Amino acid sequence: MMPDVWDYIYFRDAPFPATSRLPKSVLDRLKAEFEWWYPVDLRASGKDLVPNHLTYYLYNHAAIWPSDRSAYVVNIVCVFHLQKVALYFQRATDYGSQTWQLGSASMNMC
Repeated sequence: MMPDVWDYIYFRDAPFPATSRLPKSVLDRLKAEFEWWYPVDLRASGKDLVPNHLTYYLYNHAAIWPSDRSAYVVNIVCVFHLQKVALYFQRATDYGSQTWQLGSASMNMC
């Protein structure tokens, strides 16, 4: 696919590409699918990915949508730290999985 087709899918105000061999109904369906998934509400990842993967994740969103902050990710959660806190409370209180549920609920993960 040509760059103007991707622009039509990714950007709300992009015109329908005149060079597209795909029908408008197909591109409109792709655009609707993309807009259903974006913006990302929550990105959960491990702490080892913060210096590379998650940093580039933010850079890419800022590069693709420099003026549309509504397309940016809303929350990034480092799951390792939540697991570490849950493990500490599990050992200290004997509540088991309720600790993970409480921590998840407090971080809007449920």
